[in-house]
Amino acid sequence: MDLTPDIEINQSSTDPSVRKTKYAPREATQLSVNTLFSSSQLGATPISVVCGNASSFWLLLSSNEVRQYKEPSSVSFTAGKSDQAGFFDGEATQALFAFQPTSGACLSASGSLVIGDTGNHRVRIADPQANTVTTLAGSDAGCVDGE
Repeated sequence: MDLTPDIEINQSSTDPSVRKTKYAPREATQLSVNTLFSSSQLGATPISVVCGNASSFWLLLSSNEVRQYKEPSSVSFTAGKSDQAGFFDGEATQALFAFQPTSGACLSASGSLVIGDTGNHRVRIADPQANTVTTLAGSDAGCVDGE
């Protein structure tokens, strides 16, 4: 039987966690759950998770950091300064984000992470190949009709 793994955030506990769940294909049957990280292990609450290829995933954290993990638990890319909110593009470790619970992300075809940085009213790109964070769209003004 082919198993489909899924990385998800478990918000149902006092210490939210990132876990890997295996489901039977075409069924809602949960076959196994393996907790990868708890919030206390991460040092922050996970806001959003994006699955990469079969062995990697990305996390947006409440500490305003973006981390890419290669399984089982090694960090291969980090963007943002821990617990510093703001806006700055450039080298990934110097970039600043302002994540909110509504922040989210998706993976581009090139392997970069496209991030909805809701606190900054911007769409940002974290590029692990170039080790940079850039702004794709948005501004301090937020949204203005007709502009």
